[in-house]
Amino acid sequence: MKIVSNRPLKEWQVDVIKKVVPDAQVEWPGKGQGLDGFIDDAEVFLSLIGGPIITSDLFPKAKRLKWIHVGAAGVDDVLFPELVESPVIVTNCRGIH
Repeated sequence: MKIVSNRPLKEWQVDVIKKVVPDAQVEWPGKGQGLDGFIDDAEVFLSLIGGPIITSDLFPKAKRLKWIHVGAAGVDDVLFPELVESPVIVTNCRGIH
């Protein structure tokens, strides 16, 4: 399973993901890179504050995407009609504090 984060994760975070999903391939773009080329075969996208987001232009390329997790309470910035109408699940961090 390919998991793409829009920002670098710490080693311990990747370790936690791999404990839950041992076959996870966790990637993120380098500084200044966009998501193009990373999102094409991703099944999970971690949309963290301050990183690039999946736009309506990029969304058609994300053919295997099943889940977007937003690292904030609000999801308004990541929603667009094609995503809302798709089977992709969108979750957020509401209530974790």
